[in-house]
Amino acid sequence: MRNPLQIIDDLVMSGVNSGVSAWNYTTGRTKADLAQILMYSGPVGFFSATYFNPIYMITGVISIHVAAKFSKLSKLTQKLEESASNKDMKNRLVEGTKPLYQIGGYGMQVMAPVHLSLINDETNLVENQLAALSFFSMGAASHVMRAEYMPPRKDCIRRGIDKLAEMFKRDSQEPAIGIN
Repeated sequence: MRNPLQIIDDLVMSGVNSGVSAWNYTTGRTKADLAQILMYSGPVGFFSATYFNPIYMITGVISIHVAAKFSKLSKLTQKLEESASNKDMKNRLVEGTKPLYQIGGYGMQVMAPVHLSLINDETNLVENQLAALSFFSMGAASHVMRAEYMPPRKDCIRRGIDKLAEMFKRDSQEPAIGIN
């Protein structure tokens, strides 16, 4: 019998892989780009919560430092995955960092319900919701970096325009049927 936690993790990663695939298909950008957007949205939430409770300023500063380190690591991971993908291989260093992303992802996401449980009245409702959302976003960024590598491509609008141009070119080259 499989470990129940592994089953949950497989379900989470199935959803993450689908999301990253949709992101790549729609925008043409990589998982590292998505992960950085999610990671840097965390400090924004913490600094927004500072308006309600100044203690979140400390959490915001720490999360900016974490996001900067994560950004460097995700760029390095993307380069290593890209070079390995060009050779139809997987990079052992990248595969070795995925458990660290897993620990970081679940560690951050555990903090989200903790902050939601701290809501005891209307006075701290918004600040704890912002903090929970920030932790969840930063945890999701870690899970995104565990997803399968997908190379950058044209976004869906450019692909659609190219397809329309190709159809127009093909139709304009066919001779018109005349009536005699």
